[in-house]
This record gives sequence, C-alpha cells and structure tokens, in this order.
Amino acid sequence: MTHDRLRNVLTSALLSALAVPACGGVVSEEPPKDGGADVATDTGIDTGTDVATDLGVCTPIPDAATCSEKVVYPCGLPFALAGSTPTLEECKSLCAPIKFTYGGPYSCGVYPTGTGGTSQTVNCASCAVGRKPVDLLDEAECHEEDPVAEALAAMTRIEAASVHAFRKLERTLRGLGAPASLVARARSAARDEARHARLVGSLARARGARRHPVRVAKDHVPTVFELALENAVEGCVHETVGVAYLEHQRAHAATPELRAMAEQLYDDELAHAELSWDLVSFFDQHLDADQRRALREARDHALSALPHEMAKLDGRVRVALGLPDAPSVGRLVASLRTTLYA
Repeated sequence: MTHDRLRNVLTSALLSALAVPACGGVVSEEPPKDGGADVATDTGIDTGTDVATDLGVCTPIPDAATCSEKVVYPCGLPFALAGSTPTLEECKSLCAPIKFTYGGPYSCGVYPTGTGGTSQTVNCASCAVGRKPVDLLDEAECHEEDPVAEALAAMTRIEAASVHAFRKLERTLRGLGAPASLVARARSAARDEARHARLVGSLARARGARRHPVRVAKDHVPTVFELALENAVEGCVHETVGVAYLEHQRAHAATPELRAMAEQLYDDELAHAELSWDLVSFFDQHLDADQRRALREARDHALSALPHEMAKLDGRVRVALGLPDAPSVGRLVASLRTTLYA
C-alpha cells in the first residue's frame, strides 16, 4: 500500500461521504440535546443477564487482556442475531462477561474460533479506540465533568498504550524474521505515539482532566494470531478510517488547539495505517486459511460497526473534536467498501 494511494482513497471517500445528498439539505453539526446517542436501544435484549448461567461446559470464556476484549462461546452464541452484524444491544449482552475500562462495548464482531465446530468468538470494543496492546490491564474509568476532557483523557491513555503495542510489535516482527523496513516502521510508530500522548495529554490537562496511567502485564506473550487480529481491527479499520476522521477534524474542530492537534496527528497516523496494510501479507504467511478468514470477518464486522460507534458518541464531544456524524460515517464506510476494502 503506497502512502499516496492510501491518502487519495481516504480523501476521495471522505469527500464523497460529505457531499450534499441528492434530496437536498446538509448535515447538521449541532450536538443532539440528549448528549448524542441516537441509536435505538429498545431491542428487548436483556443486557444485564449473566450469559454464563447454567451453560456448564458451554460457559463463555471472557478475556480482557487481549488486543481487543473478547468472549469465547464454546457452544455457539446464546441467541440468534437479528442481522448479519450485531446491534449495540446484542453486543452489550454478548460482551457482558467483560469488565470494560471505559464502559463499553460500543461495538463487537463475531467470528469462528479455530477450525470447525460451533465455537464463536465475540471481539468486543470499548469506547477508547486505538492500537490497544494485547496486555493492557484494566484501569479505573475516566470520569470528568467535562465530556470533552474525558474523551481527551481516554484518548491520551490509548495513545500511551499504543507506544507499548508498537514496541511489542517491533520485537515480534524481529523474532519472526520480518523485513528490516517493517521492524523500523514499527519502532518509528512507537516514537510517534509517545509524542501523540504528550500532545493530547496536554490538551486534556488544560481542560482539567486527571492523568490516567497505563499498566500492562509484562509477562504476556501475544500469539501471532492475536497481533494479526490487532492489526486487522485496530490498524486496517480504526487507524485507517481514523485518518479520514483526522482530515475532517483539522477543518471542523471547534477550537484552534483541537484543529492543530488533528493536523499534527494526521501524517503520523497515515503512516501507521499504511504500515497496518503492509503487515497483512506478512502475517498471512504465518496463519492458516481459517485464521485468515477469521481476520477478514473481524475486519468486516469492525468496519460495519463504525457508524454505530459514532452514533453513540456524546454529541458535544463529536462537535468539539470536529468528527463527522454517523450518517456521514455510514457513507464513508460504503465508499471504502468499493475501494480499499474491496
């Protein structure tokens, strides 16, 4: 994936997504009065039920120490999904065994576990996106009076955690005999993320947010599949589409400081997204056909969840940071499906 091609594809998709609909009208940038969650939640699914009850050997296996929180259902999902992609309420139920750092999930994806059988893995995602390392430990939730300060504090923590993620990626790539160029780019990405954490952290503290340290389980050794899954979901989806978000933010964020933040992050995050796509072919060499299929499915589910994630975001935060609204993200995703994700 070349730098210029990725930039051009994302820019073209963003411009297409922001175009005035044929029926007329423009997309409002005013935050909803109820705080921003405009996704229907009354689906009739009991999200407070312990899904492990009375399942015996079929008891769900939660894992909050992976690159994205996950729950393995050895005997298949406890209920049939309403559609091909889990709704937010279905995600809440399926991910209930996980204790989320930021009160997630805001999305989830379902893919087969291993080869054959009925076992299904639900890949859950909390509200702070980024290249979350496989061994990030749970932390007390970030609760600030200012929702923008809270969002910046959460972003700072994930940026700082991403330093560790890229350092571990660098070591793993070196151990697998990856080309020196990939190893060097992972090392450079770690330096970028350290700089990002300082930048975003300064903005968070300026708004009164507290510092939230990052703790990792240093003895955890991620599998190649775990790192490939992290790359597929966090890199090829969240970091990649995040570049399009940053392009929108650097023009639409509410303050000069927030616009400058997006401007400073843009080129680095574009390079990280490019690295993620270049890693796909390398990781594929170390995975079997079922694992490669599982990665594609997880990536597709994460992509489908993006409009729902944006819809759930507090409207005050979305407008302050200059993020596109949910309908625009839906059009962005649709456009990228015909190009980058085709």
